[in-house]
Amino acid sequence: MRKSIAIFLLSGAFVGAFAESVADFTKENLYENASKEELLQEIKELKSQVQELQKYKPADSQNNGKDLQDPQKEEPKPIKLSKSGIFLGVGVSGIGVRSGAGGESIHYGIVPITFRAGYQKYFGNFFGLRLYGESANGGDAKEQDENKEKQGKLNLHSINLDLLFDIKIPQTAMYFGLHGGISRHWLYHQNILEIRNVDSQREIEIKEKYRDVNFSINAGASLNVRNFHRFEASYRIFPAKFKGFSVSNSLSILYYYVF
Repeated sequence: MRKSIAIFLLSGAFVGAFAESVADFTKENLYENASKEELLQEIKELKSQVQELQKYKPADSQNNGKDLQDPQKEEPKPIKLSKSGIFLGVGVSGIGVRSGAGGESIHYGIVPITFRAGYQKYFGNFFGLRLYGESANGGDAKEQDENKEKQGKLNLHSINLDLLFDIKIPQTAMYFGLHGGISRHWLYHQNILEIRNVDSQREIEIKEKYRDVNFSINAGASLNVRNFHRFEASYRIFPAKFKGFSVSNSLSILYYYVF
């Protein structure tokens, strides 16, 4: 029994030593049998693989650099605001009227509320044209003494065409503007003269109505804020005479918003 166990152990040791010697032999034969050309070819293939991997490193590093940039250092993109568009506005005007009724001269000043609506088109940032309608309503004035009362009313409607010129104010979002143009007017004017006789308690009312179509010349200045808000002072000159009455040049102060 002891002899069999010893024989088994010796055979196992012999098999293990034989396996290790076979493995060493195969490794040595592999390197010895491999030719220089095969080794060089393998080295070239490894170099080409390394070069392919290096192509992707700069792109990744650039992207990582961009992603890591401080967003506060990025320059803000300028916002382009259009100055062209439909606009609506409101304001007040001042105008003087000289007329008569029943042989009496009537001279007064009125301040009608003015409404404006139209469209403006800019060719660049400095020059533009606008076409708009304007209506000045509610002008009413009274003048009276002991025996007489004089009352006048004026409504003025017009279609206007203006040339616009804007100058950028440095380091702001504002423009200083000038404009000039022509207008076509439809005007309604009414005078009422009331004469009271205190002794006989009689009252006489004389009405005079005038309608006329005429034209005027427009000129003025404005302040444009961020291309949406426009504050304007406009002066209107009436070179031609009206039928039965006369009006002075008018001054308007308006605000309008561009959509």
